[in-house]
Amino acid sequence: MSVHEYDMDELIGKHLASEATAEETKAVMTWCAQSVENQKYFEHLQLIFNRAKLVNDTSRYDADAAW
Repeated sequence: MSVHEYDMDELIGKHLASEATAEETKAVMTWCAQSVENQKYFEHLQLIFNRAKLVNDTSRYDADAAW
């Protein structure tokens, strides 16, 4: 399977969510190593992903009131 068959954003997302196969993870790491711009883009997405995990939605919703 070629890395060109994938959308790189989708692969990066799968990698960051620990849902990527070994082949997909290798494709992401190879892509990152191809240029400084690729590496910076990956790190930017990684930062966003990690910050999103920190958000806690502790809101309580009343389903009866919503109906």
